[in-house]
Amino acid sequence: MKFKASKRIAQLSFLHLVIIFLAGCGATGIINLQSGNQFAKQDWQGTESSFTVPFDWHDGHVIINLAINRQQNLRFALDSGASATVLFETERTKAVPLSFDMHIDLQGSKVNVVNDAVIAIGQITLSEMTIIQVPIDQSPLFGSYDEAYFDGAIGFDILSRYMTRINYADKTVTFFKDSSTALQSGEWVKLPMAIHGRIPFVSGAIPNQQQQPTQYDLVVDTGAPDYLYINSLLATDFNFPSSYFESNTKNFTGEHAIKTSRIDYFQIAGTSFENIAVHDLPYFKDDNGIGLIGSGLLRNFDVVFNYESGYLALKKNRQFSPQTIIDRSGLQLEPHKKGGLVKGIVETASLKKLKIAVGDVVTKINGNAMNEYNFDELRTILSSDTKHVELCWTSSAEPKCGSLVLQDLF
Repeated sequence: MKFKASKRIAQLSFLHLVIIFLAGCGATGIINLQSGNQFAKQDWQGTESSFTVPFDWHDGHVIINLAINRQQNLRFALDSGASATVLFETERTKAVPLSFDMHIDLQGSKVNVVNDAVIAIGQITLSEMTIIQVPIDQSPLFGSYDEAYFDGAIGFDILSRYMTRINYADKTVTFFKDSSTALQSGEWVKLPMAIHGRIPFVSGAIPNQQQQPTQYDLVVDTGAPDYLYINSLLATDFNFPSSYFESNTKNFTGEHAIKTSRIDYFQIAGTSFENIAVHDLPYFKDDNGIGLIGSGLLRNFDVVFNYESGYLALKKNRQFSPQTIIDRSGLQLEPHKKGGLVKGIVETASLKKLKIAVGDVVTKINGNAMNEYNFDELRTILSSDTKHVELCWTSSAEPKCGSLVLQDLF
């Protein structure tokens, strides 16, 4: 069965496109950007060999606080799928002093190259950085300041310099000065990690047409919020399920149709995720892999990135679950200053009855007001086995409430 919806899978790996697009430019700042900011200076303050910062889990992203050009408390996604640092124009970043080197037309979006940026995270300060700045009216992720719940993304520029551990269960990120630091437990499983275009790849297995496990390389993308993303056209000897619901996603390459379904299993690090949720990404083009492993799956582990030693290490954490969930409400919600913005709808009978429309803002789920701190927790209820949920929302500034029946969408 096929359903149509308008959906945005918020992921930040569009930065790989930025680097490819700029490949013909020869300015010093662009060379710095293409090289992973190899000309940047780094300073590790203090005598401690590591430090830990907390993170917020928001819309499937690992959000940490950092400073750019002395502007404190900016919210950045730690995104291993980002080959460069990007700064979005938001309410918090409007006051950041920036020096624009050049303006770039990227697939119709005008972005800026910024030189001499200074980024500070805990004991780390990186100076003479070249980054990308995206004006709010050019952003494929945010339609307004009210939707801009994070300020940018860091990836290769940071991860390639330090061994980094993401503890999803404790919601902390630890940076190690020495990448040769040994892992303290024998429970870790190390996977060879290849770096292509400043993007990390590891191998995992999905069932082929004969239902036998077949190994493929995929991007390890902490900026992708869900479990597994595959371009079925790149995965030879693999058929995407015929039962799915269909949606749309938007990024710098335009708007694309996405299929969402389940496959029998995905195997990685000696662990099998059965009946796993998966998206088919026909626009994903890569010579080195077939798709993405997102934070929806990675959050079941402690995760260590070690670029210098060439490995990804995984250890099951206390919140590990082989189960994966898929929305049963028909509502595609994205964070908004006032709750959850309806970006798309699967036309179920219950939603037709309630007359919830794209552009409405969900303010409460089961009586709980939705905000940036509980957005992910409340949205998870829409994927639960419960029969119905109580919703409140605003439509054209008019408050409304009603009971929404949950159902499987394929």
